[in-house]
Amino acid sequence: MIDLYRRNDGPPQPLPAVAYTKDGFSRTDLANQPDSRRELGFVLFGSYDPKTQAVVKRGDGYAIVPIDQAGDPDPADVPKLIDAERDRRIDLGITFDGKFFQTADLDRERIDRSRISAMAALMNGVQEGDLRWHGLPVDFFWIAADNSRVPMDAQTMVAFGNAVAAREGVMIVAGNDLKRRIAAGETIPDITGNSLWPE
Repeated sequence: MIDLYRRNDGPPQPLPAVAYTKDGFSRTDLANQPDSRRELGFVLFGSYDPKTQAVVKRGDGYAIVPIDQAGDPDPADVPKLIDAERDRRIDLGITFDGKFFQTADLDRERIDRSRISAMAALMNGVQEGDLRWHGLPVDFFWIAADNSRVPMDAQTMVAFGNAVAAREGVMIVAGNDLKRRIAAGETIPDITGNSLWPE
């Protein structure tokens, strides 16, 4: 086992053979000189076996972990990693009425604006099948991911917008569920696994 020390909140390390005071005086044999260790700011962190354990950064500090866990993500970073995976999945797109549509941030903003306009048109009595519900002399359509134009009346636009919003909502809930499971002590080795997320 090797004793590790931190000096002035630095990373845990074995004691050096020689260390220097602020005034430039050298100190040696630190393992047997507790007064010198205190003078120099060395604080015992812990003991570890370099054959079976590793020292890793964890949040604002460090931890000794089994060597096979050294590559695991920092638990402090897991909520951010879950958020990133959630957002990636939200941005992947959605299939609606047999067509695949893009759903990146800007796409969702545009979809929601058109959904609100379609809801206003419905409140004003626009009929099902009216493709000019938006007030312009051209039929309304939405461009699918394959660049095809998909005609949508107001009812379809509202349903499309609702489907996109619902999918975003279930992804947010799924991400929150993962965070709660991890906070409760569950170990989830791969937060990107498809089985953890809605389709």
